[in-house]
Amino acid sequence: MRKIFIFVLILCILLTGCQSKTETPKETEKPQKTEELIGVWLTFSELGNLAEKDFEQEFALCVQKCKDMGINNVFVHVRPFCDALYNSNIFPKSKYASGYDGDALLYMINTAHKFGIKVHAWINPYRVSTASNDVNTLPDKSPAKQWLTDDNTANDKNVCITESGIYLNPSESDVKKLILSGVREIIENYAVDGIHLDDYFYPTSDIEFDKISYEEYASAAITPLDLGDWRRQNVNALIHTLYCAVKAYNKNIMFGVSPAADIDRCYNELFADVEGWAHGGYVDYIMPQLYFGFEYPKSEFCFDKLLPVWQAMLEDTNAALYVGLANYKIGTQNEPDKAEWNEKNDIIARQIALLRETKTDGFVFFSYSSLFSENKLNAEQTQKIKEII
Repeated sequence: MRKIFIFVLILCILLTGCQSKTETPKETEKPQKTEELIGVWLTFSELGNLAEKDFEQEFALCVQKCKDMGINNVFVHVRPFCDALYNSNIFPKSKYASGYDGDALLYMINTAHKFGIKVHAWINPYRVSTASNDVNTLPDKSPAKQWLTDDNTANDKNVCITESGIYLNPSESDVKKLILSGVREIIENYAVDGIHLDDYFYPTSDIEFDKISYEEYASAAITPLDLGDWRRQNVNALIHTLYCAVKAYNKNIMFGVSPAADIDRCYNELFADVEGWAHGGYVDYIMPQLYFGFEYPKSEFCFDKLLPVWQAMLEDTNAALYVGLANYKIGTQNEPDKAEWNEKNDIIARQIALLRETKTDGFVFFSYSSLFSENKLNAEQTQKIKEII
């Protein structure tokens, strides 16, 4: 069985390298859903706060609140920075789990499943650090630090350092293998219900980011792709390979991605070909982060304008549409969202009503702390959410 599994993964990698945005869609099955997906993201910082207290008691309370709310899926942030909030032989233990001696992911899965709630392991595939671009600040066990400090200078191009932080290089085969190994480690050792990626793909469109890797590729290719298409192909290769890995191991484990709301920005700046993933059969679902109200000054970004655009994109695919909702904006002091999110107390509830009216597959709240905050505005919005759920 293991030989077959490895063969399937190798075949996926080889096939993905030849695919383009216009390829013929594959026949894949939609995720088998017996109920509307109602989810919540738990970020690394929120899990870190729980770990600094009594993690087991606090997470059990968290799950109880979710159950009472009608939430049936939780998306837990287990690899935010090339690290692990679980027992890993590949990545260093995350500092956000340092306050808990046990295996946080194992406990979360066991506890959530007792409440009938599914658990998705949420990873950022390429992000290593956004707090600093100093390699010395990374844990010694970090694969990025090991690549940059070993004697093999060829490994240096596996990591890209920018003013904003440190990232794995999406174009390099060793990086793809690392991310694949990390996903396999999770699905083989934990009874997760899904593997979930978010919108951290290429952190910049700057040509200097992966210039050496692109020049090596272009000099070896007979007809090289332009930089944008090449970057999109790199991300496509990872998405497809991870999908193949998950499905080869267990077809019931869901695999999906939560991209940014702006489809053009995804494609041209993050080099995330979301439409290609959906039409190519690379994902079970797409979860766009529609983090806007109904009164956003740029009308094309208003929630009720964005939603049909995403629905139309996925209409002829087998990918489910789950929509990310912006509870974190409640009470924001930032423009141009301030007025609407301070004056209205039913924004999220009205969004849920629209999602149900248009028969959308589900929705997910970002994030746990804002959903269950005791602040007056948050509590008012949450009460109206409870009423509609």
